[in-house]
Amino acid sequence: MIGTFIILSEGSVAAGVRRIEAITGREAQWVVEKNRALVARLSRELEVGADKLETRVHALIEERDQLAKQVTSMRSLTAMSAYRALQPSTVRGIPYLTAHFEDADPETLRILTDQFREDHPKGVAVFSTSSEDKPLIIAAIGEDLIGRGFHAGDLVKEVAKFVGGGGGGKPHLAQAGGKDLSRLEEALDSVSDWIEKHLE
Repeated sequence: MIGTFIILSEGSVAAGVRRIEAITGREAQWVVEKNRALVARLSRELEVGADKLETRVHALIEERDQLAKQVTSMRSLTAMSAYRALQPSTVRGIPYLTAHFEDADPETLRILTDQFREDHPKGVAVFSTSSEDKPLIIAAIGEDLIGRGFHAGDLVKEVAKFVGGGGGGKPHLAQAGGKDLSRLEEALDSVSDWIEKHLE
């Protein structure tokens, strides 16, 4: 009388008790036909037989992952090239650099800030990027300045206020997010004032 019986999900309700959700009869038959049609449509689009569909999908996923790695690598190289073309400004002898790197991921920004700290042990860097129209900011403080009371976490919090966000981190490296991308330039411009105040 039940006919076709298809389990849709199962899970824990309480200790020692599990619940399954299932469909039967005409509804179950409709799901079977729907899934068969989906497999047939995907097989046509991917130009493989239904028995090779899973293998083809796995191959496409692997290809996608490889392409994503290549894109990330190219973006990192582009960002590093852009960084090399920049020259830091100074505030009372303290070199500092602010820059926005479009399409860079957080890891790339960290690599760039590490490079800056290596190039300028007495410097301050604040780099930014954006994701889904939201700013991401990373601040770095050179080792020689940490002993003078400079803290990257304090800096990134102050900068992030301009973009409606917040963050924190370690004395040498900190990260913050925000909401207002339109004020990112203003946020980066505030770095020189922050340095000036901490030299007083």
